[in-house]
Amino acid sequence: MLVIGVITNTFGDHITTLTNYRHFASELLKYNDEPSTNTVYSNSTIYKLVPIRDKLYPSIWGTNAGKNHESKENIGLTISEDDEYQRKKDNAIEEDVEKKECMPEKYDKQEITRDLKAKCEMDPDQYDGCYELMRTTIESYARLQDLSALDFSDLNLVYLTTVGTWKLGIEAKKNKVVESHILPDDKKRLIKLLDDIWEKAGRNEYIHVGASGDRAIGIFGTGFLSFKRYVTQNQVQLFIKMLIDLLPMTDDNEMFNRAEETLSYPIKGMQAAAASMILHALKPFTFPILNSNSGNENIFEVLGVQLDRPKKLETYIDNCRKIKAFRDREFTCKNYRIYDKAAQKWGKY
Repeated sequence: MLVIGVITNTFGDHITTLTNYRHFASELLKYNDEPSTNTVYSNSTIYKLVPIRDKLYPSIWGTNAGKNHESKENIGLTISEDDEYQRKKDNAIEEDVEKKECMPEKYDKQEITRDLKAKCEMDPDQYDGCYELMRTTIESYARLQDLSALDFSDLNLVYLTTVGTWKLGIEAKKNKVVESHILPDDKKRLIKLLDDIWEKAGRNEYIHVGASGDRAIGIFGTGFLSFKRYVTQNQVQLFIKMLIDLLPMTDDNEMFNRAEETLSYPIKGMQAAAASMILHALKPFTFPILNSNSGNENIFEVLGVQLDRPKKLETYIDNCRKIKAFRDREFTCKNYRIYDKAAQKWGKY
């Protein structure tokens, strides 16, 4: 049996022996959660497991690992470590691209593109009442002189504004308004708006309907209904302050810059999916939807946009810039809900 290396933890405890490079690659993927605590030794080279585009590739720590490989100081790091790391990263990415280019196309990109080019622009307020509801909600928060009382219940209100009434009913939505920290008069105003939108939906005044054809408010499903166990008050306050700042803005790039100030840092319990749902409902022509879309693949990646870790909150704005450049170059429709809906029809392609 050819042994090309082993995987150990930082104490040197043997975990598994690597017998070939396919085995090597598969073992790397097992340690995605805590890559920094695992090291691969192959011959005289020691490797650290590092996340690259949601995958793991070996990056050289140093040479002459031989005898004393328990600590970084014992392996003789060289000045060229960063260069070697970048070289291996680039090579691994190039290999991924080559493999993808050799794979048969899963979808007919030309047909998808033709269909999208033929789409007419979508007026968000004619499509679903959640867009108006989101703007009104953020206007209510903008009237607060002090945001220090805001907590998870306020983030719940903002997030669940986007979620369909087939997941959270109209009365439950009203309860979220009551539980929030907006002013009493704004609570009354928002509840009345909910009733008005619900009645309009019942008169078929919106394009969007629920999955069963019933009236609905909200365009997304969700797997959870509360941020209570996750976010801190400070994170909620910073996030809602960002939404308040974005509300009057009209320039995409300025909005990206402002949002990046907040979203470049982790928010416990929130990734790109939830953030994109909220931001899209507030600014549907600016912020693309990057949720799981009922298990469907990301349409922009299918069409060839090279996104960086699309599920991560911290990379969401950079991905927004890439998607905007692609959309503006290839299509005329601006509302990102059009592209989100197209991804729900993969069987057609």
